Amino acid sequence: METQHLIKVIEKGASHIKSIVLINCYCDLKLLSKFKKISHLQILQAFDYPHMNGQKIYRDKSHDSIMKKWLKKMIINYNLLNSLYLTNLIEKLPKIITRKIHKIFKIYFVPTKKEVLPNSNYPVFYDYAYQNKLINDFQINQKLNSFVTYPNLINLLFTFFKKDEEFNFLDFGGENIDFYLKLRSEFPKANYFIFNQKSILDNLKLLKEENNFKNFNIIYDEKKLTEKKYDFINLGSVIQYVRNYENLISELMRVSRKYIFFSGTHFYDSIDNKKNIIVKQVNILPKTFYLYFFNKKFFYSNFFKNGFKINFESKNLTDNINYKNFKNNFFSSINYIDILFEKTKSF
Repeated sequence: METQHLIKVIEKGASHIKSIVLINCYCDLKLLSKFKKISHLQILQAFDYPHMNGQKIYRDKSHDSIMKKWLKKMIINYNLLNSLYLTNLIEKLPKIITRKIHKIFKIYFVPTKKEVLPNSNYPVFYDYAYQNKLINDFQINQKLNSFVTYPNLINLLFTFFKKDEEFNFLDFGGENIDFYLKLRSEFPKANYFIFNQKSILDNLKLLKEENNFKNFNIIYDEKKLTEKKYDFINLGSVIQYVRNYENLISELMRVSRKYIFFSGTHFYDSIDNKKNIIVKQVNILPKTFYLYFFNKKFFYSNFFKNGFKINFESKNLTDNINYKNFKNNFFSSINYIDILFEKTKSF
């Protein structure tokens, strides 16, 4: 289908079309966004055509620069790019196109008009075999081998606790067993508590039983979080995925003895009185999910009103997130932040 033919189809109101194959036709993506029901979209160049009949499609990498120029030309602004992500059109493009779009524009999140996060929003990435590998790797090198949103967390704990001190550590949203192993190697008397999705906890429970892990406490029911007091509560890039985050924070403040730490969390400054916005995460297509960006003023003031102060605040350095597609009058700034709140008095 040539570009001019595609335009004619659109003009005739053929928005019911579900499948399109474009051959040697890098048309404006704004046109494709009008097809609300597309479930299959294939973009081929002329040299692909001879290999389409049941064979692997071969691509000449010399055409990559052509594709790159096309993308830059056709996607004229971030508002358009946001709308394409929100209509799920980009997710239906061939992987080579989606990779190019991300490589060029480096879009991580797009703003939405949603008011509530979906249920069962965050996928599980790591299974039993991966966790078991982390145990074996730790036994060899005594290091954290999994990704953490605040790599200096153990060093941070040493500023507050002595090596032989007993304290309660709650890892809300924790998922990798090697953090527990590292924590116990540095603080043998630490009591570790973890809460997460059932499928993650089931794997950890099995590993605990197989390895006879001590002071490893698994919490399945969120209501039981409040049965203990915690000296340090860790939320590593997780609060933004919690649907009822305000209720959760209220409960955590009540059971906190001293420290609540949020790492890898998105905060924005705005004159608007809205407490948060919901965004769509699109940097790991085809997987997508939704999360909160928090209004910094409202989020922080909640802690101040409940007897907490800021111990430290810094930019999270584990990722260089691009927020350029959020530039408008609503936001004066957006940052990926690590923030430690310290309780100064109890209410």
